[in-house]
Amino acid sequence: ADGVRYSHASGFCYDSAKALVLTNAHVVHGATRVSVVTSTGERYRGTVLGADAHTDIAVLRMDTAGRRVPQAPVVDQDSLLRVGDWVVAIGHPIGLDHTVTLGIVSSLGRSLSAPRDTQRTDNSPRWADRVRFIQTDAAINPGNSGGPLLDRKGRVVGINTATAAHADGIGFAVPARRALRVAADLEKGQQAAHAYLGLELAPLTPAALERVESEDEPVRSGGALVHRVVPGSPADAAGLAVDDVVVAVGGKPVRDVAAVLAAVDDAEVGETVRVTVRRPAETLDIEVVA
Repeated sequence: ADGVRYSHASGFCYDSAKALVLTNAHVVHGATRVSVVTSTGERYRGTVLGADAHTDIAVLRMDTAGRRVPQAPVVDQDSLLRVGDWVVAIGHPIGLDHTVTLGIVSSLGRSLSAPRDTQRTDNSPRWADRVRFIQTDAAINPGNSGGPLLDRKGRVVGINTATAAHADGIGFAVPARRALRVAADLEKGQQAAHAYLGLELAPLTPAALERVESEDEPVRSGGALVHRVVPGSPADAAGLAVDDVVVAVGGKPVRDVAAVLAAVDDAEVGETVRVTVRRPAETLDIEVVA
């Protein structure tokens, strides 16, 4: 009657000393008031310190009046996770408190968004357009968003985020290492910093491959086609052009669009990134300040 809408989601404390909670940005988007209820039933007022739509990560601070809330151990090394590893998802699906589901890591490095490396210029969030997800068959349902994905040792390896529409047994989590990297900015009240080149990329077509290949220099590793260069962007300033074929980043071959975006995401803001492109009759190494 009062027009107020309520929703439930999940999260976990990752810093007990500061009473900080990690959850999804889409969970708190548009929220006017946030409450955090612990597994033991304590309720605390929450303040959103920051949210990042690019990774769908948000940081909350609980007003605990000095009480320490137990924190979850978080793994900050993606390399510890392998396809086939057992994982557990914990959350609050469809209002069912503290639900635990079991599954395995189905895949790593999944991308769910259209291929792009561009910054948003409108007010419509594109959730997690800069994330390489952990895919799992552990059941993730509405209300699980923001909850932890745990390994067999009980350590947080991901933040549950999404499920595949019209499919069962396909869920996605933001890797914990990426979430911590973003949280380090958000907890200070800063915007999360992301390396940015300013490219819109498309899959490499046979026609584009034929245009830049030669018998002496075949393109063996694959690559990505530059569909658009954002005017005024770092890529534009460095001289990248439409129809360039990106074949390596930082000296490492890239097989597709996802591999290019992954390499860019691994770069630090302000770092010089060497982008190798093929053009008809030439191969160029172009340095771009991310």
